[in-house]
Amino acid sequence: MTSMKPRKMPLDAMREAGQKGYLAQYNFLKENGEKMMKEQEEKSKELMAEQKLTLGKIVTEGMPTAEDIAKQQAAAAAQEQGKA
Repeated sequence: MTSMKPRKMPLDAMREAGQKGYLAQYNFLKENGEKMMKEQEEKSKELMAEQKLTLGKIVTEGMPTAEDIAKQQAAAAAQEQGKA
């Protein structure tokens, strides 16, 4: 006589698939989490360095004038034309 495995209910199969996915994600983050955090911090620092208008600048220097904004837009347009 052969022993038959009881069939899994669909809900059990879904639960097992979810657990496997969770464990895979957990292990991935465990192995690569620190590296990913460092990369994110570097990207954040780069973005902050690239920003022209920040809350700190508004508080310390005040709002930019219309002339300053026009100069920045002209410089950006000239830079875009130089690339094309």
